[in-house]
Amino acid sequence: MQTHHPIFRKFMLILFPLILIFCMSIIYNKMHRRKMLIEQKISQFEINDKDVERLIDQYLTQIVEDVKVIRDAKDMNLYLNHKTAEQRHQLIQLFIRILHNKKNYVQMRYIDVHGQEIIQVNNNTDGISIVPQNQLQNKANRYYFQNSIHLKHDEIYVSPLDLNIENHQEVPYQPILRFITPLFDADHRLQGVFVINYSAKEFIWLTHQELFSQGKIPYQFYILNKEGQFIHHPQKKLRFSFQFPETAHLSLQKTQPFLWSDMLKHHFRGNMLKDHCLYSYYDVLAKYRTKNKVYQERWILLHKVDFSQFLSWRSLLNDISLTGHCFVLVVLLLLSLLLAYILEKLMFTDTQLEITSKIADSTNDAVVITDKDTQITYINRAYEKITGYGREEVLGKKTACFKSGKQSPDFYKNMWAAIKNKGHWNGILWGKKKDGLLCPKQLKIVALENKKTKKIEGYIGIFSEVSMNKMVSYFSAGCVHEKNNQDNRWGANDLLMRDLLSHSMEKASSRLIVIYLTVENFNRLLEVLDTDNQHLSQLFTRVIRTFIHGDDLIAQTGQNVFAIILHVSAVENIHVFVKNLHKTLGRVMMIDGKNLFFKMKMGVSHWPDEDNDIKNLLLNAMIALEWSSRHKQGEISFFEQKMAIELNNEDRIESLLHMAIENHELSMVYQPQVDIKTEKIVGMESLVRWHNPILGDVSPATFIPIAEKTQLIVEIGDWIIQRVCDDIAWIKKQQLGAFNLKCAINISAKQMLETGFTQKFLHYIDAGEIQSHEVEFEITETSLLEGDNHCIDLLKMIRDRGISVAVDDFGTGYSSLSYLHTLPIDKIKIDRSFIKDYPETDDGSLAKVLVDMSKILNKKVLTEGAENQVQIDYLRMLGCDYIQGFYYSQPLTLEAFVDYVKENKTAS
Repeated sequence: MQTHHPIFRKFMLILFPLILIFCMSIIYNKMHRRKMLIEQKISQFEINDKDVERLIDQYLTQIVEDVKVIRDAKDMNLYLNHKTAEQRHQLIQLFIRILHNKKNYVQMRYIDVHGQEIIQVNNNTDGISIVPQNQLQNKANRYYFQNSIHLKHDEIYVSPLDLNIENHQEVPYQPILRFITPLFDADHRLQGVFVINYSAKEFIWLTHQELFSQGKIPYQFYILNKEGQFIHHPQKKLRFSFQFPETAHLSLQKTQPFLWSDMLKHHFRGNMLKDHCLYSYYDVLAKYRTKNKVYQERWILLHKVDFSQFLSWRSLLNDISLTGHCFVLVVLLLLSLLLAYILEKLMFTDTQLEITSKIADSTNDAVVITDKDTQITYINRAYEKITGYGREEVLGKKTACFKSGKQSPDFYKNMWAAIKNKGHWNGILWGKKKDGLLCPKQLKIVALENKKTKKIEGYIGIFSEVSMNKMVSYFSAGCVHEKNNQDNRWGANDLLMRDLLSHSMEKASSRLIVIYLTVENFNRLLEVLDTDNQHLSQLFTRVIRTFIHGDDLIAQTGQNVFAIILHVSAVENIHVFVKNLHKTLGRVMMIDGKNLFFKMKMGVSHWPDEDNDIKNLLLNAMIALEWSSRHKQGEISFFEQKMAIELNNEDRIESLLHMAIENHELSMVYQPQVDIKTEKIVGMESLVRWHNPILGDVSPATFIPIAEKTQLIVEIGDWIIQRVCDDIAWIKKQQLGAFNLKCAINISAKQMLETGFTQKFLHYIDAGEIQSHEVEFEITETSLLEGDNHCIDLLKMIRDRGISVAVDDFGTGYSSLSYLHTLPIDKIKIDRSFIKDYPETDDGSLAKVLVDMSKILNKKVLTEGAENQVQIDYLRMLGCDYIQGFYYSQPLTLEAFVDYVKENKTAS
């Protein structure tokens, strides 16, 4: 019995944690299923709510169109102008015909200017009826009549959703929406209003069909108005509760203030989880309100799903049957007994226990175990993933078979001496993967010593890849000359790259080319191939290997950054060689069964023609790569000394630009835009200028691209919009007569993508009391091409407000005619490069093509850069509409622009 006690104790110590883990796994699985179910519900609600929103928008839009058609009908106009009995009869017949076809139109009425019903036709369940004149009522005190009687000719009032209450009750409930428009006779005199009562019952029960859950989890839904009052409620007595005195005080705002506060915070679109209940809410009138700006009602669909029963003990026990409980218990008993027995046996061997504990402590990195002769006996999965070698390719072989060959014999001699003296070694060295890719790795080797015999019985190697330590910043012109003394700027990988390059230079009998390259579409390729970084890097290395020689080296120094050292003996023109390599690597090729290509940027330096210093050679390639990444003119950059100077200058400009607004260094100028036919000023373009005390006047062509690469363009863009609105307001006060000029404001695509941009833009316009026709939204063709559908949607919203949209720099973005045809734009601005050399070295054919293309698109055309009469005459002949150029005026300060407008008016 005594000999079994240790195993029994281990058995009990193992059994209880296993049972606990088993129970926890059930709870975890339940929680995970609950989380998945919540996410599924949220996704389902969002999809279905959007369907309801779309359908409601379609219904409301169609009803509004019907109201307009009836208002403008011949029978209606005849009656309003003459009011004979025959014409009244014809109008009633029109109402009857429409009600026959529109079953949800429950009532149509004509009410005169005093609120007295003149005609009322009802669509009852048993047929259509005409209300006798002695039963017609006066509706002058009804809110919908008072809100609609003062509308303009083309305006339509849509009432809130309520009940047609008579004597404080209505059974059954008949939800009503009233669509009302004023009626005028031929002399534009108000004759009353036309009303359609629409049965909105269909909207409410539509939510049942679209939203109601089929699962077993308790589910409820509500419909609220903008005050949080109940339109629909699971309890029938609370439906339309705000319509009845005894329940008028009830609302979500009072019964569940925490939920109402969350809904307000997220603008009635979102969800929250509280007390095991999921609340999801969605304003289904948002889409319709974008079309009808004056309509401020909300119908908020609120869904409530109760998950409290999902984690009850009854629910947990139901997940596993009684048979399942018994089976699991038996398995745990047997497993605990087996583990206790194995653990007891393992304790007899100190060396085996030591190995097990070290492996358990290092499972996150690659692990390789060898015997005393460095013959591999074990590798883990991380080793396979990092190196690309499988177990069958490694086990039984010595570690020396997998050396990179890039460390000297002295390196390995010192490493083994440290292991022998200290029992371990830790350092960085080059590793070589199965595909030949060189990668730096952090390696730790520990000798396994038998405690009793003190002899080495094996070794454990633990390693991980080292990520690239990117240069903190690129050197200024002065630092570049001193970079030989900047060793402290180099990271561990950079130092290894120096060793690698030094090794290559010692063996080289010809030129060496150092290429740093980034794969720009790396993340996109990860998505397309549905793979991980490791696999994609191996694929890219495999592609490169097919185009270079065996002595050439490839190293991965970052996720999508690679370094290549090429030996080129018979290459006369290195530039041609590198460009051909880039072209070859960038071709579409079949990879894992898919047609893909690698989009790359390259930075290149070479030896011995350029620089014999190893550090400089690597740094030059890095600087060239940064230059290529910052400038869009090309995908390959060969190092030049000016690159380091200009990169440093850009960083200096960016630093000073951060303080430009605060220091009041920015200003605006305005260049007139002239109608080419009348030579009258029709507008102006606002242009930003920057004067810095240190740099002097900085060209927008210099600082705008730098601001575009950072978020500075958003801050500067906001300042420009606000300043231009203030300037327009000032110009309108300068006794220019009727103000009919349009000011173009340049907008960046990055600015548009900022959250809340449209609301902010319109706020500045409204705050300055600027009319929609007085401003123009201007965006470059390139920004449109690089932007996403969100930019297009924002442009549509801007145009819906009545603000025109112009495309700048037309002809430089290589967009297709079919694409431009779909864009929400009003005006096309042709870049000055297409007219500036006419007629000396340019026959004007490209300008003609662009003007003709604009006319095909039915857009107004403005040409920039015209400087002489010959160019003006040619553009007039082509059919250009407007001119903006030095021929008429250079950009002017605000005061000078006003003077120019006054002179222009006087001259005419």
